[in-house]
Amino acid sequence: MLTKLSFKNAKRTFSDYAIYLLTVSVLIALVFMLNRLTFSPEIKNMAETSSGMQLMFTFASVVMLIIVYALIKYMTRFILNRRSKEFGLYQLMGIEPKRIKQIYWIEQCYLGAISMGIGIPVGLLIGEVLRSILFHIIGCIEYHFTIEGMGKTILLTILEIVVIYLLVKVTSRKLFKSRSILNWLQANRKNEKIRKNTKGRYLLTLFWGTLMIVSIVMLEKCLMSGSSISIVLCIGTLLLATFGFATCVIRIWGLLLLKDDKQFTMRVLPVRFVAKGIATKSKQMGILAILFVGSVGLLAVGLLFGNYVREVSKEYRGVDFYYTPDVTDGITDKFIEGMDEILKKTGVKDKYVCKGYIFSETDLYKRYESDGKTNTFISLTSYNRIRRMLGKDKISLKKDEFMIQAHSQLQIARKAFPLIQYQILGQKMQLKAVYIEPLNTQCFGNGSAYYAVVPDEYLKGLTPAYYSYAYLLKDKVVYKKLEMELLDYVMANSKKTKNTLHNIDNDPEKVSKNNYCLSDNFRFTQEHVQINAAGFAAVAISLLFMGTVFTLVLSTILAVLLTSEIGENRQRFLTLHRLGVAQKAQKKILYQQITSVFLFPVILGVPLAAAVCSIVGKILSKSMSVTFIAVNYILTIVVFLIVYIIYMAVTYKTICHGVINER
Repeated sequence: MLTKLSFKNAKRTFSDYAIYLLTVSVLIALVFMLNRLTFSPEIKNMAETSSGMQLMFTFASVVMLIIVYALIKYMTRFILNRRSKEFGLYQLMGIEPKRIKQIYWIEQCYLGAISMGIGIPVGLLIGEVLRSILFHIIGCIEYHFTIEGMGKTILLTILEIVVIYLLVKVTSRKLFKSRSILNWLQANRKNEKIRKNTKGRYLLTLFWGTLMIVSIVMLEKCLMSGSSISIVLCIGTLLLATFGFATCVIRIWGLLLLKDDKQFTMRVLPVRFVAKGIATKSKQMGILAILFVGSVGLLAVGLLFGNYVREVSKEYRGVDFYYTPDVTDGITDKFIEGMDEILKKTGVKDKYVCKGYIFSETDLYKRYESDGKTNTFISLTSYNRIRRMLGKDKISLKKDEFMIQAHSQLQIARKAFPLIQYQILGQKMQLKAVYIEPLNTQCFGNGSAYYAVVPDEYLKGLTPAYYSYAYLLKDKVVYKKLEMELLDYVMANSKKTKNTLHNIDNDPEKVSKNNYCLSDNFRFTQEHVQINAAGFAAVAISLLFMGTVFTLVLSTILAVLLTSEIGENRQRFLTLHRLGVAQKAQKKILYQQITSVFLFPVILGVPLAAAVCSIVGKILSKSMSVTFIAVNYILTIVVFLIVYIIYMAVTYKTICHGVINER
């Protein structure tokens, strides 16, 4: 009997809570997608070299589960209050409160099952798209569909959602306690107590606004200095100030609207309808403004990181393997020949040996300091050979000119090195250009973020400080196997060389493959890209996930806030209908009412979101171009608006159907 009644109630209320079901379904899909990535065999392999990747996915999953729990609990309270009159009638008919509680929770189980039934297939579909995007960002893994880990993903997702619903049930017991029939019937008829101390509100608004500005300025300084405790304190103060400022602004706005009851015009009606219950709405809008800032901030940083990783990965993809020894390392031609023989087994497409020179008597380090106050130089011929190897056009220099090649992350290089004359190798030389291209700068620059290119005659007869042996290998190379072969070879010749091995345990008495690895002078760029790109890609995807969740929660709460007033709006618009207001005009009023509510958190949060994005852009401008940052910010706005407008349209259709069309 209870099961049938619960099923009928769930079916009857399905259309009322379609927005809630949509949001929970999408959240379950996101949880499934993260679990899918966690159990993906490719991710497991990458996690062995990049522990931060697994950690970020785990952190994002935990945050998302907490948000799902909070949202479901919030909706539980909302649905209960929405149906309080119905439950009061049940109790008036003689149904025990215990039975009413059972009916309610069986309904919630039905809704949860429907959400999982929608969310898991959607998560499976979008999850595969996400895997392909992730592998494309990293650039070292080919995407292919696999069912490995699928069973664990489905079971874990179902288990997580079931546990969340059980926690919601346990923590929501107070909602059913001490509820009399009168409490049930009058739950939606409680009036607000509005304090009309407008002057005090103005002063409080000024205080919170000032605190917001001070917090933003202090946050920027703390981010520059890197003090973690100060950053946390500034963020906490900023969130508190944002909440207080938004709450006060909304409260003042509502009181001003309700001040003169004689103003009854078509323009005022939408906002006057919104102003009803302003004391409660002001607190909600304060929280929603924070959610808006969080969603935009997380989406922006996530997109920046994702696209940034893809761009930076290009820096290392031109060369497959390189070895950069110093001249003091005791490396002989025979040692290099032995290494060449091992590499030739895999197939070498191209090889080049670049000579590098290090000098201290230059003006360059004064502009952008490097370790030891030295600068790296290579000849123009060597540089053009590198460019040809990596598919770039050659350049030319006059006798008294030089140029700088900078790492693609060093966007500040053009600002740091103006095109003026510098003291180079004992004479004045004109800087012709600063190139910021993906050319394996650190490989040929002995680990430096930039190096100078000068005409050949300036380096003729000088002794190189290091050599860079760069190799382009054939496709489908088993890098792990090749690395082990090189390790065996280097260990066999380690007594004659220096800086070729790294002791993992820092114990010189232990000499075995388990205790040693190749030094940093040897580098397989694919492995290097995978380690770095995997970690950054995980951060990017986790931030995008959390930003999407914040956007969904923000949109859902706004939609619920409006749909909860369907009953009141029905009476309002019925009155307008009786007064002779056309249906088209009523729909316009309803549209303006919904639009104003959706715009509140955006308007209140835009100044803070702009300030936060400006701070982030200023910090990242050393590594990213202004154009790159601007494009990603525009993309962030587009993504946010797409989700926001979809929810606003669905909310309008739902309320319009319940308020006007059903009349």
